[in-house]
Amino acid sequence: MVAARTWGPGEGGDGWFFTWDPEALSTDPEEVERQLLRGAGFDAGSPEATLFYALESLYTEAPVDPRVQAAVLRALAEHDGVLHAGAAEDRHGREGELFLVEDDASVEGGSLERRIMFDADTGAPLYLEIVAVEPDASEPEDVEYPRVNHYAVITETAWVAEVEDRP
Repeated sequence: MVAARTWGPGEGGDGWFFTWDPEALSTDPEEVERQLLRGAGFDAGSPEATLFYALESLYTEAPVDPRVQAAVLRALAEHDGVLHAGAAEDRHGREGELFLVEDDASVEGGSLERRIMFDADTGAPLYLEIVAVEPDASEPEDVEYPRVNHYAVITETAWVAEVEDRP
């Protein structure tokens, strides 16, 4: 069972909201994939693209248990549509292994690449990126491609005692 969780006082969620209950995510690759796909709330046109879409939410919402992260990596490895782009370096000089999927369903007539770079030693996500590879129908002709639509760097995740605390 995957359940959204609301934290904080008050009725109706005036606190923190999670798409997935961090404690309910499975360590089984097939089951965690099912959980992520069910909770994604968006169909990106292929299971691989939808899984990357879900991971973008997962990695920016809460720390991911290393056992769950291992299951996620094993689930990604089972998909032919997940492309390994090889060793890469992010904008902060960190090295890792870059993986991507093509997403042709999220934009009308255009295409995106959803990218995630993982630390080669720990398997932890280092950054998430969405790159417009081809324009959609509404784009002006003078826009250059590829173009980064979204970039999120992950430096550290951990549970803390208070909202303003840092890991």
